[in-house]
Amino acid sequence: MESGLLDGESAAEGADAYFRAGERVMRESSREDPDLDWYTVLFSVEEMREFARERGGDPSDRELRAERSHTLAPDDPRLCPWPPERNQRCWCASGRKYKKCCGSANAR
Repeated sequence: MESGLLDGESAAEGADAYFRAGERVMRESSREDPDLDWYTVLFSVEEMREFARERGGDPSDRELRAERSHTLAPDDPRLCPWPPERNQRCWCASGRKYKKCCGSANAR
């Protein structure tokens, strides 16, 4: 949050609320356009700060974050298809399986 990488109301409520809100947005978006392939991009705060510094931008800029995601190769392990399969690790980097984390019925 200090770096401005987490934004919106849910970010102020903590990481869990932020990821639940992200999950809701991705579910709604994928329902609206089911023919699109959806991905999450995992990167560290330090990685985004360095990318922003190289580009002369602000790491909290959404357009710059989107640009970062487009620089990854299709086989980069940080580019994760969404939604993950039930037994894959969750996209929120909690270390739990998706079905026990953001993909659980309790999280919806």
